[in-house]
Amino acid sequence: MNIKDIYPKNQSPNYVYKGQLVDFLNQQGFTHGVTLQPNKPLSKDKLFSTLKHLDARVSRHLLGSRFYKKPRLHCIHFLEGQEKLNLHSHSLWRIPEHMTDRFELLFPSAVHNHGLWRQIIASGTHDQQCLQNPEKASWYVTKDHHHNSEFERMIISSEFHQTNKFGYL
Repeated sequence: MNIKDIYPKNQSPNYVYKGQLVDFLNQQGFTHGVTLQPNKPLSKDKLFSTLKHLDARVSRHLLGSRFYKKPRLHCIHFLEGQEKLNLHSHSLWRIPEHMTDRFELLFPSAVHNHGLWRQIIASGTHDQQCLQNPEKASWYVTKDHHHNSEFERMIISSEFHQTNKFGYL
């Protein structure tokens, strides 16, 4: 007996989970997709702290020096690849329309491949795109994510934000 005998077409736990995750992502109003490749061996913890630093730098650039006191930007990172080998992030960002140009300047085209990510990780490369088809982007960033995936492989930007003892600022 194989998995196709147990679950009708498109009803396997992985397909249902991924469909629900993509539906959730589509409801978030993401506007940009960014792939961040460190091009050097990193642990999950080191990549997490690097992404936290990136979040703060992007927020400071777009929201100002007191960004931590303002409503924050929203993004979700999906880690892909093997730890300490080729671990990288596919992320979706929700950027307000009036900040789009400034955000895109932080991640210039791959031809130049300089910018904020390269400032944080000298060997790093990135690919930033304005989302024309958010559902397709949601399926892409979750391509290695399944119902048995470690939760540490999905990082929601609110994990980076400081909170008080009540859970909010």
